[in-house]
This record gives sequence, structure tokens and C-alpha cells, in this order.
Amino acid sequence: MRGIDGYALLASSDVRSADGTPGRELRFGHDQNGKPYLYAVRLYLAQSRLFVVETGGPRDDVRRYQPALDWMQGTVKVRCGGFLAPVLSSHTCNRW
Repeated sequence: MRGIDGYALLASSDVRSADGTPGRELRFGHDQNGKPYLYAVRLYLAQSRLFVVETGGPRDDVRRYQPALDWMQGTVKVRCGGFLAPVLSSHTCNRW
């Protein structure tokens, strides 16, 4: 993203999903047609899978809705116990 598309890494930090899974958040900035955009991605490894949680958009909109975006990202669960036999149960709690 940085080398090819011109995104600038603004910050990175350790994060945890709602179920306690450790992850990493990367925040980027990018100008498109003279307008600033922000993009954030959270990465989690769980259950032999990579989970990617993304938010982004025009900078002013992202800043205005940042509390809601943080809440949405913070409620993601990437590990979940099944309620049926392991073969029939879902591997995640999210139903997207």
C-alpha cells in the first residue's frame, strides 16, 4: 500500500478483539484527487485464519464518525465456541 499506492503509515498499535484475541492496527493516510482520506485495518490471527477489519473514507467523515468506527471495530469477535458438535458449529461468532 505504501510503495505502490502512496498510502502513508500514520500510526500502528496493538489491539484486542472483543474476545481477547491480540491483533495489530495500522492507520494510513492517502490523498485522492486532492482530497485527504483515512484508512485503518486491524489484523487478527485466530483458528488458523487471518481476520481483516477495515474502515476508511474521506478524512472529515472518518473523524466525525470515529467513536462509532472504534466501537464497531472493538466489538468484533474472531474466536467463538460452538453450540453444536464441532463439525456443525461455526468457527467464528460473526455472521457477515
